[in-house]
Amino acid sequence: MPAPPRTGASPKVTPTCTGCSLTGHTVSGWIRERRLEQCHRDLTGPALDALPVGAVGGRWGFPDPARFSHAFKAAHGMSPGQARAAAQASRQ
Repeated sequence: MPAPPRTGASPKVTPTCTGCSLTGHTVSGWIRERRLEQCHRDLTGPALDALPVGAVGGRWGFPDPARFSHAFKAAHGMSPGQARAAAQASRQ
């Protein structure tokens, strides 16, 4: 198997050089944002309307509903339940 191409960056630098440093995020922060975006998509789309809000968070790695709600509200300015209700109201 051929070796991966050399980038000139040390392994310690590589995780922060993959785009996260350009946006001011840590790798874990970037991953958390992507997970919260997926939660928002699931909550506002009709496909998972029957799934409880806490279960949506659990699907994306937020097993504690209270922490999920806090993180979601910090990212989106409303609780997960409010986001779902607004999306459902707009579809009616």
